Amino acid sequence: MCKWFSPQVAVEVIQGCITIMGHLGYSTEAPYVQRMLDVMGYQIGDGTAEAQMLTIVREMLGREFLPYT
Repeated sequence: MCKWFSPQVAVEVIQGCITIMGHLGYSTEAPYVQRMLDVMGYQIGDGTAEAQMLTIVREMLGREFLPYT
C-alpha cells in the first residue's frame, strides 16, 4: 500500500507548494518542478495507480470480489 500511497501524497504536496509559490514555483529557479518530474517518474516506474490499487484489493479481498478478472 505504501508503494501506491507515497507518490500520491508527494504529488499533492508538491502541487500545493507550486500553488503557494505562484509563478516562481513553475520557474527553473525553484526546485519544485524537478521534484514533480521525479515523483512522476516514480509513479511510471511503479506502474499505474489503477494497477497498484487492483493488486492491493486482490490481496485484501481475494480475486472473487473483483468486478473483472
